[in-house]
Amino acid sequence: MSPLNEVEQKIRGGAFDEALQALQTASADEKQRLYYTALVSFKRDQYDEAIRLCEELLRQDEGQSRAYALLGQALGLKAQHSGAVKGALLLPKVKKAFTRALELDDANLDALQGLFMFYLFSPGVAGGDESKALELIEKTSRVSGSHARLMQGIYHSKRKEKDQAMEAFGQAAAMCEEDPEVLLRSARFFLEQNEAGKAREATERYVQMNPRSLISFELAADVARQEADWEKAIAQYRQALDVNGHYFPARFKLALCLKENGQAAEARAELEKLQKEHPKSPVRARVDTLLKELS
Repeated sequence: MSPLNEVEQKIRGGAFDEALQALQTASADEKQRLYYTALVSFKRDQYDEAIRLCEELLRQDEGQSRAYALLGQALGLKAQHSGAVKGALLLPKVKKAFTRALELDDANLDALQGLFMFYLFSPGVAGGDESKALELIEKTSRVSGSHARLMQGIYHSKRKEKDQAMEAFGQAAAMCEEDPEVLLRSARFFLEQNEAGKAREATERYVQMNPRSLISFELAADVARQEADWEKAIAQYRQALDVNGHYFPARFKLALCLKENGQAAEARAELEKLQKEHPKSPVRARVDTLLKELS
């Protein structure tokens, strides 16, 4: 495995500190370092930093399709957490970034899916267009059938067509061979739908591809949590935090499980860690609300 492939694998598994350490010793040029550092910032929900690094990279090289795609993703999620007015102001930049990424590489899956999400979920006055979203599913099918099925699942889910969405996500999981991202997103959809059996199947396949990674532990814990197996979920979330002690979702869900398991003091301790470590998190309000419930 090449050093940069190792960096990518660590990022996919959620070992962000290890990924940055590996990046320091990898034979990477400045543009590669900027991209992977931006990707880690994005994965950590540090959207402003990811945007800054992507823009710095694109000032050096305007031909970086994946940097434009990452910029679009970071802008899109920042828009979601910025309120209606500020979020709406960011939407043209989101569309521009994904469009430019596809001009440079029409097979860029992140850009195809990002622009699809833009057209599907943006209001019409901001450029939302369901017909264009459907066109992007067709374009994606020529690049990756499993990713196109994911997009179909999201489309049906948005329309509250549960049966069609379930079928599409199931097809995506069945079609993918060695693409953990498809399995991850399918598992999370099944969890949202309270389909623990299907979620467990997709999770087990994901874990086989990424054994003992942060995301593997988190997914397994999510399944146990849905089945109200609090002790197992707590143990799995703690293993996830052993991989990355600053991972907000695992610690927050650990606190939820501790609360349900009657361990209020332990739950408060975990939430107080989140308050200290993530004072500017976009979802910090959820921590404060849960702490009030436990007080």
